[in-house]
Amino acid sequence: MVTEEIEICEKCEEMPGDVKCSCGARYCERCFTTKHLARNPKHRRGGTTKTDKAWAWVSGAYATFTDSASRATHFEHEEATKWFGLHIQKVGTDRVTRLVETPRFSRLVEASVYHKTNSPHRQFPSITSFVGETGAGKSTLIRSLIHNAAKWDMFDNLEAPVPGAQTGMSACLPTTGEVNLYLDPDTFGTAVPHFLADCEGMLGGEPAAAQHQKDWSKHGRRYLLESKDGKQIDRNTAVMTIYPRFLYIFSDVICMPGLMAVKLLEWSLVGAHNTVNQSALPALIIVLNGPTIENEAWISDDHDAATRDFFMAVEQEINENATLREMAKKHGDKTMRELLLRNFSTVYVHYIPLNGFKSLGNSGVIMPQIERLARRIWNDAKRVQNERADTWSLFDAKQLGIAFDYAFKHLASGSDEPFDFSQCRQQMSLPATVEGHFAEFLGRCMYNSVHENFDVAAAVMGSCIVRHSLKSERSDLLHPSVVFNKEVKETCRRALDQFLSNSQPCAYVHSETGEKCVNTKTGHAKGHQAAGGYFLAEGNFMDGDFDADTSLGLIDSRVVDTLKAINENVDSNREARRQYAAALHRSRLKSFPNQSFWKESFTLQWLNLFNKGFGHIFGAQLTIRARVCYACLFGRPEYTLPCGHVICFGCLREFDQSSPDEKYPGIAVHKVCVLCASTDEKEGTWPYRIEYCPDLSGIRVLSLDGGGVRGITQLAIVQRLEQFVNLDMPSGEFFDLMVGTSASGLISLGLGVHNLSVEQCILHFKRLCQNGFRQRLLSKTRLIGWFVRLFVPSIYETEPLEESMKHIFREKQLFGHRENASRVAVTTTVDSEFRLLANYNWGDGKRYLNSNIYTWHAARCTSAAPIYFEPSWHDGAHCRDGGLRENNPVQIAVNEARTIWGSEAVFDMILSLGCGQARHPQRQPSSKNFWLTDLLTTLIKTMNGEAAWRKFEENVGQPLRDRCDRLNVHFSDNTEPELDDVGAIGWMEKLAESFSFHYQIPQGPFSPVFGPVSHNSLEVLADRLRASLYFFELRSLTQQDDVFIVKGWICCRLRPDKKSYKSLIEGTSHFQVKGPGQTVTIPSLQEGERLKLDVSFQQQASRNSEPIRIDVKFDHDYLVTISGFPMTLKASSRGYLLP
Repeated sequence: MVTEEIEICEKCEEMPGDVKCSCGARYCERCFTTKHLARNPKHRRGGTTKTDKAWAWVSGAYATFTDSASRATHFEHEEATKWFGLHIQKVGTDRVTRLVETPRFSRLVEASVYHKTNSPHRQFPSITSFVGETGAGKSTLIRSLIHNAAKWDMFDNLEAPVPGAQTGMSACLPTTGEVNLYLDPDTFGTAVPHFLADCEGMLGGEPAAAQHQKDWSKHGRRYLLESKDGKQIDRNTAVMTIYPRFLYIFSDVICMPGLMAVKLLEWSLVGAHNTVNQSALPALIIVLNGPTIENEAWISDDHDAATRDFFMAVEQEINENATLREMAKKHGDKTMRELLLRNFSTVYVHYIPLNGFKSLGNSGVIMPQIERLARRIWNDAKRVQNERADTWSLFDAKQLGIAFDYAFKHLASGSDEPFDFSQCRQQMSLPATVEGHFAEFLGRCMYNSVHENFDVAAAVMGSCIVRHSLKSERSDLLHPSVVFNKEVKETCRRALDQFLSNSQPCAYVHSETGEKCVNTKTGHAKGHQAAGGYFLAEGNFMDGDFDADTSLGLIDSRVVDTLKAINENVDSNREARRQYAAALHRSRLKSFPNQSFWKESFTLQWLNLFNKGFGHIFGAQLTIRARVCYACLFGRPEYTLPCGHVICFGCLREFDQSSPDEKYPGIAVHKVCVLCASTDEKEGTWPYRIEYCPDLSGIRVLSLDGGGVRGITQLAIVQRLEQFVNLDMPSGEFFDLMVGTSASGLISLGLGVHNLSVEQCILHFKRLCQNGFRQRLLSKTRLIGWFVRLFVPSIYETEPLEESMKHIFREKQLFGHRENASRVAVTTTVDSEFRLLANYNWGDGKRYLNSNIYTWHAARCTSAAPIYFEPSWHDGAHCRDGGLRENNPVQIAVNEARTIWGSEAVFDMILSLGCGQARHPQRQPSSKNFWLTDLLTTLIKTMNGEAAWRKFEENVGQPLRDRCDRLNVHFSDNTEPELDDVGAIGWMEKLAESFSFHYQIPQGPFSPVFGPVSHNSLEVLADRLRASLYFFELRSLTQQDDVFIVKGWICCRLRPDKKSYKSLIEGTSHFQVKGPGQTVTIPSLQEGERLKLDVSFQQQASRNSEPIRIDVKFDHDYLVTISGFPMTLKASSRGYLLP
């Protein structure tokens, strides 16, 4: 055992010598203050034992950093802290240069969220970046701040930079390469975790760490950087022109050790001139880190002394340095401070003595100065974060991750266009309120066209408000005071204020050049900036001619005009009023003087460049997301037209352009875009035909449990079901909504979005399992596999899996209804909470993630089972297997259906498919991450989904329970197959192909079947699916005393040009309406004729809650209800007013 030697006081030789004098001698506290200083008044206190130990750790004296082999080990360990940077690969005589972003930030945030049991799940990270010259001591400063933290010794293997070499050739080289990221121990796990970014030093050269850090670039997103004008991008270029464009934007504080004012200004100008609409500027702290001068005033209670002296010393550089002189002349600045305050919110100079230099160069002075620096950093960071919060640009960890992704892609695009912080902010936070929708619309249609377009914009908003009012129960009261009431006026006022603050550019115009300021009110922190990012002039935001009160009055008058036109031209028929309002609204949409905004996105040069170079690689084409249905400003966009515009379901129906001969329930036809009037073929073909759920039809839901390779059993069951249906149509067309988890998410994407046949899905599924499961060396080896997994990110490699998924799904966008695809949602897990990726929801930053991605990327997000596969990065977060939270998504599926079709939605079928069950779950591989281990344990124990199904059944009423069915094969073995047991696919498929499912006959009055029912579940379910292709369309509902007379048609969802339509009609015997008393048969139909059978029946008003049946008879002894039935009179009156 090694004991620490205690130094004794040199005076009394009794007490420990805790105080070190500037002369080098050691004394106890009493002897030093009462005796030694009295005799030697010029001496001063040096470091104590505590501060000496601290400085020894900071400077690296306690570790063997001087030994080359030991430094190599430290550099290898430090590689895990790499955040982003330039990576140059030599291929023969060629150089391939890439910008690489690693998952470092997201992993730190994830660890912070789970650092303590009470750590908040929503955190707002703050970043302090250290930039400066090579050898200025950036790494040592970060080490000192980490050590200064009160909790620094509570972390095992706390990561900190390797300090720079003090001697030898290494002292002339940068220590750190690229940009590394470190945590602050005191704030880690809190609501505002601080992170410290260590940037590669200026003046370049190959960093000392580079030869020991070869693997970091393999574990992140890689963007190819092409040379410009034949000039290669090297390390120095990256440090001076690429890294500043990122760090300047996202840092709350910039710490810059060194004295070179020119370099400091050049660095800040790169960041400042390549960003517009910046709402808060970072604070600057210049650190005089170990200069060969000392001044006791700089460590006194006058904290501004060093700042004053610094600027007095460098002011002369303005006159002596040509670069600084030109900068000052261009902007009219007279001092260095004024130049710096253009780019930073505050400037502060801090002094840290040089260790061993004169009387201040000891740990007793250095460590307190480091503590003072830490306080200044945290205070500045807090102030800047408050400024961000005041301008709605304070991002939480998820939002910051999205912003980082946006910024890196902007850098990778190679565009000279500045990064628009306002655009970034708008793309992250979709408007969730009507005022947000209005503000978004105004920002879009009036970008650079305020005077041209505002009159029409106000008219469009007016007709939107009237159309929305016509949908309410008070629609008969078409009076301005009712339609444009106080609440609506306030909504419009807030929208106008939001538009003026976040979207309307400043009205400043440069008197000489005529250039306009592009900054908005919330992004005007740097003054007036041109579109190219450079400064035009100082000054606050200028409002211009646009006035909120005048604008509000104009909207009011347009509402009055719209109501007057309706009252003069249409009678009191509600439907006629709606149609007239829709026609009037369409004419206004076409009347904008400047229509370019419909077809052109603004400030998107870099997006186009990025998509051209990287869109096929990263799982999505970057676009400005359609956050609002511009056709009504109230609905949620869902249907993607061939021109790319997106409209809501209400507008899909109201703007239906079907000719009288074409009109048919459940079908909408758009021959031109209602917004841009486009008929060009870009993403599809015109006319755009879409089938939707008819008003009185029921919803058909397919829910698929997760289970890895066990998903083959679900495909085999669906294949058998399709064979029983026997209509030669894809299974995806039988279901209105599919929700899948994990590997079954891939099945739902294949069947629902891609409309693949089951045979195609089975083939793709087997190939994916065969080609995508490539093990890392020894990761599943018996005995040592658990040990190997401690050092690798996953059992299986990521690239083969992604390549297999890309081969299956290609480059198809997830979001947006095209053709007649089902609505599809797949689950994923983010921070231990379930989330959805859906083709019917853009994303809301909460329950739904951004669905503007390719389907293969969605497949990765839903199936990234921890330990087995690395997580997939999307929408600012790590996405893991959806089964970690909801492996049986049946309840989610029902909730989603009610969200889409309303809380009173009627279900034809809720079919839940399990992935097989046995007495015991599979064994679980070990993991080094405790919270993921808990989630994985839950997944494996509940993978058969039966417990979730029982809970679901217990919580639904009898009428719905009669429509719910569960199919799950039973494995003969006691233990369920492992989710990655590729060898078991063959026998599991055969088992599912022959397994018998017994149908339990519903006994309630709302039973979907009537008569002697087959015990074969698949046979009955197939008949129910066939019957759901028929639906009832209500034509009229009249009352005679206490009797209601109901008239309508029996219609068919299938198009007459399809073979399946003919097969269905031929296989239908007849219909029964309210029992055997009324039988309706299908007459002979002409070629291409749609089914429209006249039906009428009567029901007593007193029995409006009793079920009414319309059944169809196929080739079995029992009958099956058509879609939406059995139905009550009350339900059938939807859209009509019952007394």
